Amino acid sequence: MIIRFLIYAALIYVIYRIIKLFFRTDRRREEDIKQERPPVQPAEEELVEDLNCHTYIPQSQAVRKEIAGQIYYFCSEKCSEEYRKLNNSK
Repeated sequence: MIIRFLIYAALIYVIYRIIKLFFRTDRRREEDIKQERPPVQPAEEELVEDLNCHTYIPQSQAVRKEIAGQIYYFCSEKCSEEYRKLNNSK
């Protein structure tokens, strides 16, 4: 009876150590992966407003048009054409 108890206790201990080993290596792998990758920083880019539809878009993705000596930004060619038509009719 005591021998069975000792065997069960030893098995439970071995299983415990195996489980602990797996969780420890997972943490180490996650830490290694975090250290290998450079931190991702959000790009700080200026947002510009489309004068036609009033949408804010990153300046690098905007359609740039010069109208009457001033530079304007639009979300698409369609919006820039609509803006020109509205301003020409006034």
